[in-house]
Amino acid sequence: MNYAQLEARIGMWARTQPAVRAVIVCGSRARGDADRWSDLDAILLTTERERYTADPGWLGKFGAALVTYLEDSGGGDPE
Repeated sequence: MNYAQLEARIGMWARTQPAVRAVIVCGSRARGDADRWSDLDAILLTTERERYTADPGWLGKFGAALVTYLEDSGGGDPE
């Protein structure tokens, strides 16, 4: 699966999730300077953040996640 297919798959999934308000691609793919080693950085805006931060298992819908991490942003929101 290439990144365009992955982005489309995430978009289709997001449209079926009532709590998801937006998915924003950021980083090198958004800037247009990604290379073959670049990852896909995405921000999920949701009304139910605990649902998505408590268990990263939902990411498996898009394939095997090689690396996941969760930290607090400067404002205390999960990132």
